[in-house]
Amino acid sequence: MITIAGNYPRSEELIQATRDFDRNRIDQYKLEQAYEKDFFDFLKIQEKLNFPFISTGLFNYQDLIRPFSIFIKNSIANTLLRFEETNVFWRKLEVSKIEIDDQNFDKYLAEYLKLDRMKNYNYLISLPSPLTLSKYSNLNIENSTELLTEIFIRITDKWNSNNVMAFAFIEYTEIENLDKLITFSQKIKNISVDNKNTQLFLFFKNKIKNFKDIEKLSFDGISINFYTNPIKKIESDQNFQIERLNSFKYLFAGIINTNTTRLEDTTKIQQFIDYIKTKYKNTLYITDDFYAELLPREIMDNKIINISKIFAQI
Repeated sequence: MITIAGNYPRSEELIQATRDFDRNRIDQYKLEQAYEKDFFDFLKIQEKLNFPFISTGLFNYQDLIRPFSIFIKNSIANTLLRFEETNVFWRKLEVSKIEIDDQNFDKYLAEYLKLDRMKNYNYLISLPSPLTLSKYSNLNIENSTELLTEIFIRITDKWNSNNVMAFAFIEYTEIENLDKLITFSQKIKNISVDNKNTQLFLFFKNKIKNFKDIEKLSFDGISINFYTNPIKKIESDQNFQIERLNSFKYLFAGIINTNTTRLEDTTKIQQFIDYIKTKYKNTLYITDDFYAELLPREIMDNKIINISKIFAQI
């Protein structure tokens, strides 16, 4: 099965609507209609393809950091920062003091996360990791950890459903060591330990230079970009046995390539899955490798439909 975390590509219609709104050609209502259509279209394709965890696509903003300016008092997100080594730009979050406005946080939950509207699904919420947040803000890693922990607590307190609420903390930076992420994972896990409806995932979207302590991460599942971290190279260069990933209940294999418009070769994908399954015995899902928004909406839709054919045959 497939699941997609983070920002999903906007449709051409929504892109045009945002341009028209900026040029005063349409009003706020028309813009909201375009956002709603993209949300429902993405929801339908996930339901049709039996995604185990459903996400909203996060169409209102085109990065994971800027939405925090909705509810953090005395914060702003204006300065453009290049997102990794791409032609995409994120807004730098600048915070004077970590202080959350309760009313605006409720607005964030309702309008951005669509919390009440997702209670009938196993809902996948995407947040930046502390390292990614610190890179695209003026917060250090400790303050980023503090903020993300507070956001996590507030969201889980508002989840009024028996369905699973899964959190994908997404790491877009290249990782030298896992120490800070291990500390963060332990803190979050301790908070959620009594909540059986909460699942915690870490999505590595970039290169991991050292897999040595990966079992110390207190997450239920991890995602690995297997293009920047090829299995053979991990096993030979780092002397890492893929079997060690069995310490996680879920493995999200990042093999939907967001750096090319070409559809994946399903035969090669099947061979990859077969190989992984000889070593990893828990639940395996497929996801994108890096950043889905690098691709046009139609292309990304076609990629997940193409990959889903493999599971239809199982």
